[in-house]
Amino acid sequence: MNHPAWTEIAAMVRGAGAAAMALFLCGCATTPMRSLRVERYRPDASGRAPWTWNESAAGVAAPAASAAVVPAPAGSVSASSATNAAAMIRRFKAGDRIRIYLRDIPAREDISDQIDESGQINLPLLGVVKVEGMSTSEVEDYLEKKYVEDGFYKRITVIVLADDEEYFVQGEVNRPGRYPLGRGRTLLQAIADAGGYTDYANRKNVEIIRADEVQVYNCVKIEQRAADDPLIKPGDIVRVRRRIAPWE
Repeated sequence: MNHPAWTEIAAMVRGAGAAAMALFLCGCATTPMRSLRVERYRPDASGRAPWTWNESAAGVAAPAASAAVVPAPAGSVSASSATNAAAMIRRFKAGDRIRIYLRDIPAREDISDQIDESGQINLPLLGVVKVEGMSTSEVEDYLEKKYVEDGFYKRITVIVLADDEEYFVQGEVNRPGRYPLGRGRTLLQAIADAGGYTDYANRKNVEIIRADEVQVYNCVKIEQRAADDPLIKPGDIVRVRRRIAPWE
């Protein structure tokens, strides 16, 4: 048997539930439901790649993409590097001694001179020429052009060196003497410049004298590529010894 009090309580609960449902439905009709969505962003500057919840209806902006870092082109040279390289080029100044070799002409000439206080030297046919502030390659280009343009030669090769940019060959070679030091000159090339060996040369006993140091080389092995061909440096003396025994 139902007690009147319990019946009244049940009716009140049903009424409250119906009212709550009505209020909920009314709210849904007047306020749009906001959706949530998930977006994956690219790694940020710290390398993180999180899943981020973004409330679209609230207008929350996605994180701004980090600016791309463009690397410098491969092989590019900075302005400071170019400046340092230019500073390393040797340029003539007053008081420097200079050697000039005129080649590919009927009578080749070797000229040794000292740059005067005005930065000038005296050359055959051309007379006084200013070379102060110029590099060796610049003097070479200028003199070759000058000799041809002034009508002295149709073709000429000019080699310009500072006085310390030369080497000497002595002993059993066909043309011992002083020679200009070209770029990358090796021992075998130096001997070839001096006309090669005489019949009495000991090719297994060739010296390079550099300051107070003497190095002995076996040029037979160098020619056979069994040993390295050493580079000649400014001021070096190459001395080819004479054979004592026929089998040397």
